[in-house]
Amino acid sequence: MRERILERVDSLFNTTDRLETSPSNPYSKLPDTFLAYVAGLIDGEGCIFIHSSPNAKGERRQYDMGVTISNTSQELLSHLKLYLDGYTDKTTAHSKQVYCLRFNSEKHVKVKG
Repeated sequence: MRERILERVDSLFNTTDRLETSPSNPYSKLPDTFLAYVAGLIDGEGCIFIHSSPNAKGERRQYDMGVTISNTSQELLSHLKLYLDGYTDKTTAHSKQVYCLRFNSEKHVKVKG
C-alpha cells in the first residue's frame, strides 16, 4: 500500500526521490489501516505546509515542513497524539471550539536538499 502511495505521489509531483524515511522512525511500524485513516484526516481536515523563516543571523532562509490536523473532537486528536506525538492546541473558528494536532518534519520525514 505504501509503495502505491509513493508511486502516485511520484507521478504527480516527481518528489519521492527527495524523501527518505528513517529506519528508526516509529511511525513506519504503525498499521497501514491506521495510516490510511490519518491520511484521510489530513486530506479532509488537515494541512501539510512548508514554513520559511530567516535563520538566527538573517543570512539565509530556513525551511520547515509540518502537518496540522484540525477537528472539533479533542478526544479524537488526543487519541491520535498517543501514536503520532506532536502537540495540541485550541482555537475558535466559525464560533466553534477547534482543536489542532501539530507535528513537524524532523520526527517524520527528512527532505534532502
